[in-house]
This record gives sequence, C-alpha cells and structure tokens, in this order.
Amino acid sequence: MGLSKEEFKVLVMLYVANSDGHVNPEEVRAMLERTSPKVYAGVKLMFTKMNDVEVLQCIEEHKKHYLTTDADRQELLADLKAVVEADGKLLPVEEYMLRGVEGLI
Repeated sequence: MGLSKEEFKVLVMLYVANSDGHVNPEEVRAMLERTSPKVYAGVKLMFTKMNDVEVLQCIEEHKKHYLTTDADRQELLADLKAVVEADGKLLPVEEYMLRGVEGLI
C-alpha cells in the first residue's frame, strides 16, 4: 500500500493518538490542523481496518521514503506530541507510545 508523505504522517498520528484506546475530538482537531479533512478521513478509514502489526509494517515500509533526515523525524515527533497533548494531558500510555515510535522511526 503506497501512502503519500501526508497520509503517512496522519497514519502515525492516528496510531499514537489511539494508544489509549480511542481518538478524542481534541486529538482529531490537532490532526486536522496538520492535514486536510479529506486526507484524514481516507487514512482514518484505512486505519480502522488495520491491526497493530499492519500499522507497524506500514510505518516501517514508508519511513525510509519520508523520514530521510533527522529534521523530518523531529518534525513528525513534534506533530505526534502536539496531537497527544491536545486534550491537555499526556497519559503514561501515550508517553510510552511516543517513546516507542521515536525508537521505530
């Protein structure tokens, strides 16, 4: 499955936002500040049909194309942090997921 850079970023944001079992409205709003509603809706539909292994494989497959520099990685990590902190709190599971994704990318 080929994703654009924007779709890839939304997929990773959804993965991290969903780490506590649901994506809350504040997290969605933060994602929509970084992408269009059309891209978000398309990736969200795809994401809901994927299991964790498939999401992780997709991240692994696309990171070599879209995260080629440290600046790319830092930008994505900043976006991820903004999404999970959008509701005003950072849960331990979200912090754990951020660290895990940082190691993955």
